[in-house]
Amino acid sequence: MQDEGQLMLARLNFWKNLFPWRFVFYQLGTFDGAYRMEQREIAIDCGQGKLSRNQVYDSMHALMERLQGNMLQIESLHLGYIYTEWFCAEGRKGQRELVTKDASSHHGELVLDADINDFDRSGICKCQGADYCQNCWKTCMQLATGKFLKAFFQRWNIQRYFFVFSGRRGMHVWIVEPEYVRMEHWRRAKFMDLLCSHSFELFTQSTGLDAKRYFPRFDRPVSEDKNHMHKVPLGLHAATSNFCNVIEDPETFFPGRDAIHVTNALLLTPELINQNVNFIKRKMTL
Repeated sequence: MQDEGQLMLARLNFWKNLFPWRFVFYQLGTFDGAYRMEQREIAIDCGQGKLSRNQVYDSMHALMERLQGNMLQIESLHLGYIYTEWFCAEGRKGQRELVTKDASSHHGELVLDADINDFDRSGICKCQGADYCQNCWKTCMQLATGKFLKAFFQRWNIQRYFFVFSGRRGMHVWIVEPEYVRMEHWRRAKFMDLLCSHSFELFTQSTGLDAKRYFPRFDRPVSEDKNHMHKVPLGLHAATSNFCNVIEDPETFFPGRDAIHVTNALLLTPELINQNVNFIKRKMTL
């Protein structure tokens, strides 16, 4: 059983010394300077699943000041949508005002969320609920999700994207093509219709699987809703304390073998963080 004190110290060390703050919030979060940091909502979960919403920071210094003394309590960090300059004025009335504004004023990466728990795995194995084995992961996540999405992206010439391990039983796919970052929400809904309702033939061709049974059930609100926050990559999963690493090849990644726990100091190193950061940078500049 994991020693609670050891786990707390490992999480504290991760947030203080390993997590790439500047890259995630200043480069990835602003699309390398295409937007200003204060245009983006940032949410912090410091326990009990309660996000501190409607927060804007005009610099990394301001964000780090907010977190001073609270590093130990961080469960997860989230990015919201990017708002136009008009919304960045100090003293905004609140999140409800932002959500009711014109959808064209909201920009941000398009994120796809797939979880193995949403698949029908009967006939593959005996796993149920949150449990999974290498057989069902291969069918549902490596093939039905990873291989299919790579074929879909190739079909539609989407090159700037990367897969991230959710930290437990799923994958998040970040699409950072400039065209998709600027995509209005009605167009995001149309894109999800194309992906989820008009790609069955491509799915079968690319995976050899029955689309009626194994087509991924993407969490559409993650991709479409204006008010949805995206958990940042390269952080920690709140429940498992696994590192949410970049998945270079979704067709070979298996959490039971490849997941890295925050207490694994031999694997979770500054060098590994830099490798993940550099992989995302390359994807952003293709």
